[in-house]
Amino acid sequence: MATYIQHKTVRFDLGDGWWVDLSEHLTQGQWAGAEKYLTATELVTLPKVDNPSEMVVRLVAHPDMENHSLALVSGAISDWNLTDETGAKLPLEPAESRRASIQNLRQEDFARILAEVNRLNAPRSDIEQASFRTESPSSPQVEDAAAGTAAVSHRDRALAAVGSPHVSGIGE
Repeated sequence: MATYIQHKTVRFDLGDGWWVDLSEHLTQGQWAGAEKYLTATELVTLPKVDNPSEMVVRLVAHPDMENHSLALVSGAISDWNLTDETGAKLPLEPAESRRASIQNLRQEDFARILAEVNRLNAPRSDIEQASFRTESPSSPQVEDAAAGTAAVSHRDRALAAVGSPHVSGIGE
């Protein structure tokens, strides 16, 4: 019988015999842990442009792309064969060591790993989504009673609205 929770990994080749095992899919908890870095905000008081003697309160976003990317990569890595200058395997546990190990990656390798994590966690295509729904072993396709259409997850709607799996309207 098929199971919903599956912890499959994909071996990502970095070249020269180095590899990183990545989870095929991030969990909602891992996703939310990364997304929180994009939603940091604060209220600030600023002078009005047309009348600097008057003040206005604005909600200002402070997205932290570095920690967002780090959280995505950290959540996806399950194993690797990367070593330090003494030949010791770079540690993935505890969390502080994992973070330090990831921050010591070459920037180009980090960027390649992040791109693969983004690719693996992109929303399903319409064909993949239809296949997923019809292949479910124990539950029928969920229908939206009002519209008569298949229900789409909140995450899928949000991602479709911004057109990217990991950028929430920043810079628009």
